This record gives sequence, structure tokens and C-alpha cells, in this order.
Amino acid sequence: MTKQSNIKKRKAVIYARVSSERQVDNMSLGEQQRVCKAYCKRYFKDDVSEERIFVEKGESAKTANRTELQKMLKYCAQHKKEIGYVVVYKVDRFSRKVADFAALKAILAKMGIALRSVTEPIGEESNTSVLMENILACFAQFDNDMRGERAQTGMRAVANEGGWTMCAPVGYINWKNEAKKSTLKVDEEMRKPIQKFFTKFATGLYTQEEAVELAKKCGIRNKKGEPMSRTGIHKMLRAPVYAGWVCNKSTDGRMVVGLHEALIDKKDWYKIQDLLDGRTEEGLPTRSRLPKYHKNNSKFPLRRFFVCSICGKPLTGSTSKGHTTCVSYYHCHRCSVKNCGHRVSVQQEEAHRKFEELLAQIEPAPWVPAVFKEIVIRQWNEDFRSAIRDVESINSKISELEHKKCNLIEKYADDKISEEDYRNMIAGYEQTKRSLEAERVSLEENKVTRESVIDTAMEFITGLVTTWRNLPLEEKQKFQIAIFPKKITVLPNGDFGTYELSPIFQETTEIERTLTNDKKGSPSGDATMAEARGFEPPRVLRPHTISSRAPSTTRPRFRLQF
Repeated sequence: MTKQSNIKKRKAVIYARVSSERQVDNMSLGEQQRVCKAYCKRYFKDDVSEERIFVEKGESAKTANRTELQKMLKYCAQHKKEIGYVVVYKVDRFSRKVADFAALKAILAKMGIALRSVTEPIGEESNTSVLMENILACFAQFDNDMRGERAQTGMRAVANEGGWTMCAPVGYINWKNEAKKSTLKVDEEMRKPIQKFFTKFATGLYTQEEAVELAKKCGIRNKKGEPMSRTGIHKMLRAPVYAGWVCNKSTDGRMVVGLHEALIDKKDWYKIQDLLDGRTEEGLPTRSRLPKYHKNNSKFPLRRFFVCSICGKPLTGSTSKGHTTCVSYYHCHRCSVKNCGHRVSVQQEEAHRKFEELLAQIEPAPWVPAVFKEIVIRQWNEDFRSAIRDVESINSKISELEHKKCNLIEKYADDKISEEDYRNMIAGYEQTKRSLEAERVSLEENKVTRESVIDTAMEFITGLVTTWRNLPLEEKQKFQIAIFPKKITVLPNGDFGTYELSPIFQETTEIERTLTNDKKGSPSGDATMAEARGFEPPRVLRPHTISSRAPSTTRPRFRLQF
């Protein structure tokens, strides 16, 4: 049965492909077809007709959604009783992705059709042949990925030098300058229309909707000679390329001075951006766009720092306007009373008051920073005893060099050594001494730097409430994250749920709790320092809840190890 089926299915189809339009007219396609036809005639005794030859012109093998490939699969499905083979020049002509190669091969196998490569040993029913197919498919994908990576690296290098590697925007033409670098050249037909359009829009007399009609009147046309769309006009107003910059993914969003000629002045471009963002010199909103949403609003510094206890998403901030007053809230816009039964919502003033209470509670007692500094410095001294010994050793070596230098001077004075030997030896001593002194300075500076670091940390953990109030918005948000690395959960009743403190506050809180319990009061003096010996960093933080009804005076407790 199998033999008869194989005898009947001796016909083949040929699939050829090139990946770019430039390769369509060269010898690649013709050569692929010629070699594949000769292969079919030699091994299958089949003179493949034109209807069974499928040629892909300029489509990439990164995807299986290719015009001629889909036609070939459809033809094979309709003639699966006759077609027994699909012949390609190489596996990478068929597919450059391992997953697509396996899927396409499975589709063909389901129809009883085998894949053959003219230049590669695949298609036989053996373990070696299957292994070879998989290896060739992997190499095809690897080669494609490497080419893509090299292309991206090259595009990034060109862009960071001010070149342009993408399709030219309206008003420009792709070209290469005298240094053979890819850049842009002004399309003279569009120069005056574009300059006229930007100049008029910069007056502030037009909205974004009116800009579309203005561009049409100025004569701006796309590559096809048609009026530009609304989206195209809006992108043009925002594009830095017209001010002489290059700014895209290849520059990581940075503004790089381009090699091309600017069509508008940079001042005019910045003025247009201000108009689009609703800013004017007087600070009044413009007709172009009224600002409705502020990502960073100084009124809501805890926005996105508070987390909803129901859905786990960050809270947002907004102001509700009544007949006589405006009330601001932190709330979750995802949860609704209808779906959840309740939702997290707390007034801004109440939220700030609770947060300041929390800061006051976690701030250590006045005597704790001094104890903490002493503990850390002692630990550092333990760790850097070898460095201290190195400094002592260096001082000893320097003293020994000075002694040798004195003996050398005496020998030279007594004419026991020549002047040349004396100069060479003195130069050697001086060079060795300079090296030792530089090493000593480095070790001593390391000690001073560490003490400076701990002093800065002590300043950070004191006066938390005052510091938070006085900081600008961005610094205030960084300050919050520095104290609470994993943010704060807010309950539906407005109370604070679980939170985690940064390591430095974990340390100071545990020091205060331990020493206060041991001394039955606030420790001070040498006794405090003595009790601090053997202290090690805590391991686990136990969550703590702040309630608006009964503010707690106890501090978060930690596990201490001695």
C-alpha cells in the first residue's frame, strides 16, 4: 500500500524566495529555480511545470504569513493526492524561525508531503536526517538574528552620530552625504510649505484640529502627493527632526544633533511644543490643548505610592468639586462599590496627616543615631583591621627608606659610591616612597569616606516629617521610596496596612527597642556603647498597622540576633 502511494505521489512543487526587492532582478531567483528543477528531474523524474513553481519576491522568512508560501500550501492541499515533495534551494529560503519551520513541516507531513533541500541532506526517514533538519533550522534563525543584531548596532551607531537610517519624513529625502553617511536631504518642493505651516502654527492662533486644514492650505502633501492625515500632522508638529535633531529608538530617546538641514528654528520648535502642551509665557492655557491630566502633581505626592488593599494596584489622586468647596482624595479608580462592595478612598489631608504620624513613629529617639554610628564604625574597624595593619606596615617601610637614604648620603659624602650610582639609588628610593605614600593616602581616605557616609545616613533618619514637608515633589517621592521600599497598603477604612521599612530603619528601630528594654529607659554614655557590642542586622520585618482611630505609639518590631 505504501509503495503504491509513493509511486503515485512523485510530483513536486518548487518554492523560491529572496528577502529584498534589490535581489529580485539579480541571478538569485533564476538560479534557485534552475537548480530546483534539475533536482526534481533527476530524483523524481518530474519536469515541474510553471504552475507548480512558487516564487516569493522580496518577503522576509521571519514570518510564515507570506503570499506565495500560502498559495503553495493551498495548492498542496488541493493536490495532495499527486504532490509528494516540496523542494527548496536551502532551508533558510523556506523559513528562518525554528517554530515556523516545525509548524510548516508538520502541515506538509499531515498531507503526506516531504520537504527536500537541493543543497542540504534532509528529508530522509532517519534520526540523522531529522537532527540535520533541526540543526539547519536553528542555524537559519541564528543567522537571521545575528544579521538583525548587526543591523540594529549599525543603525544605533549612525543615529548617535546624527545620521538617519529610517524612511525619510515628509519634507526630506534619504541620501548619503560626502562622508557616505546615511542622512536626510531637504525636499525642495516641500521646503516653503512646511516652513510656512510651522511659522503660522507657532503664532498660537490654531488648534490641533485646525492644524490639519492649515497644512492642506499651505500645500503639504505626503509621499503619494495626497493631503496628510490628522495623525500625520500631529506627529509632524512633535517631530524634532524638523528642528535639526535625531530622536528615535536608536538614540534611546535622546536628542542628537543631526547631520541634516533644519527646516525650522529650534526656538520656534520649542514654542510649538509649549503650545501643544498648553503652556504660554503668561502661564495661561492655550487653545491648542488644555491640560487635563498631570502625571506628577505636587498636590498628590503619595499618588502611586499608596497601594489598594483590594486589587493591589496603585492609588491615584483627584479633586472633586462641590457647590462651595473642593475636596481632594487618594482613591482606587479600578475598584467600584458596585463590584467590590466598597473601595479604597481617603481624603488627601487625612492621608498626609496619617503619613506624617507614621514618619514620626518610625523616627528613632535622639540618642539612637549616635549608638548606631558607633556600632557601624566598630564593625567597619573589625572588617578593616587588615587595612590598618597595612597602613602601619607602610609607615614602617617609609621609615626604613628614610634610614637607607641617610646612609646613602653618608656613603656618597665619603666617596664610597659614584655619583651615577648615588643618583640612580636616590631616584629608586624616591619612587618607592611615592608609591607607598599614595597607597597610605588611599587607605586613610577610605576610612574618612566611610565615616562621612554614616554621618549622611544619620542626617537622613532624623527630622523625617520636616524633611518630607519641605522637599520638592520629585525629591519627596524618592524620599518616600528610600524609607518604604515596597510602598504602603491602604485599607478601605483609610488605615495603613502592611509595609516594610528600609534596612537602616530596621536597624535603628531594633537598637532602640533592645537597649530601652534592657536599661528600662533611654540609654546613654559608655553603658549604651557597651550593650551595643555583638549587634547584628535583623533578618525579618513584622508588618505593622497604623489606625486612624487609635494611633499606635509602639514601633515595628524586628527579630534580633546576638
